[in-house]
Amino acid sequence: MRTDLIDVRLEHDHGPDKGLAQIAGTVTDMTSAFIPGARIEILRTEYGRKRDTIADAAGGFSFPALIPGRYQFRATARGFETSERTLNLAARALSTSSVQLAVGSETETVTVGGTGCSA
Repeated sequence: MRTDLIDVRLEHDHGPDKGLAQIAGTVTDMTSAFIPGARIEILRTEYGRKRDTIADAAGGFSFPALIPGRYQFRATARGFETSERTLNLAARALSTSSVQLAVGSETETVTVGGTGCSA
């Protein structure tokens, strides 16, 4: 009996064989504790195309199937300072962009309006 080995590679309609890139990572605080619910946004600067996601319970996030190019990356969470950076993604690149957010102050805007009253 003869046994041959056949290497089969399945690929979705996106991924490294299609020349696309990916950004993935985690969001933590300065003590390395995860920040679930952090908002991560990326903006492709050449076209102004924006995508966003929310970090999972382990602070993880992922942006698969990205067209190579320059991206503005921004991470925000309530009670923390915002982190911003620029990423240049090449075809078939996986950018690991783990972010540490420093504790910041929350700001609140209160608008008061009304009419005067006479006595």
